[in-house]
Amino acid sequence: VTQKYLGSLHLNSHDDLPPEITESYVGIYGGKIAKRLLEEFPDGQIAFQVPVETPEEIVVVDVAWVSNARMKTLRTRPTWSGAPDIAVCVVSKNRSEAEANRVISLLMRAGAIETWLVMPDGRILRFLIESRGFMGSSPMNHALE
Repeated sequence: VTQKYLGSLHLNSHDDLPPEITESYVGIYGGKIAKRLLEEFPDGQIAFQVPVETPEEIVVVDVAWVSNARMKTLRTRPTWSGAPDIAVCVVSKNRSEAEANRVISLLMRAGAIETWLVMPDGRILRFLIESRGFMGSSPMNHALE
């Protein structure tokens, strides 16, 4: 599994993204997201840069929230055996919007209940599993500030 994880890392630069996107904002947004998740869902745990096994490949989640109950069912070394309850992907120089959407799709199929896509301007798009099994998206009430 470790070799599969190391082989799955995509560390390419995306030159088509606007120059104002810097990797430093990923860490800043990650901290704000973690704070928000813990405020809204105190009965869980936060993890950063989580390698998650999906049926197709191993993907990395920028920020993960997992309930204490679900955490007891996951193997977490060397990779997580399933998706966290809430998975957050940040669009950056190392992850284009198209790549983030692909990762979100894989995570939803691997058990995530909800995924958040954080855009460079701070907007958050939320993807939820709907009652009929379809994935929908809606913007959150406000962006990260």
